[in-house]
Amino acid sequence: ENENENENENEIAPSSVPSVRSAAKAALERYGCGSCGPRGFYGTIDAHLDLEESISTFTGTEGAIMYSDGASACASTVAAFAKRGDLLVVDENVYEALGTGVTLSRANV
Repeated sequence: ENENENENENEIAPSSVPSVRSAAKAALERYGCGSCGPRGFYGTIDAHLDLEESISTFTGTEGAIMYSDGASACASTVAAFAKRGDLLVVDENVYEALGTGVTLSRANV
């Protein structure tokens, strides 16, 4: 077997890259494996803040907010930007999390 073939065999899987494996091991040792839920429940850790700062710097924005899942992002952002008195035009088959954000916003639908 060619040595170079073995190196590239799994090139799209990050776990095959030694530096990624080392970083993952260090993160697991530092944080454990239970901080993958909502921050309101599990709390904010330095990794959350570091990621948001990196995203903000990369995008050239004042700040960034990272959510643990799409449903939380949808429900929170709609409710944050739309308010009572605003008009939202929403399809009756809207994604459930967006519908939750619409309801929480108290906007006119």
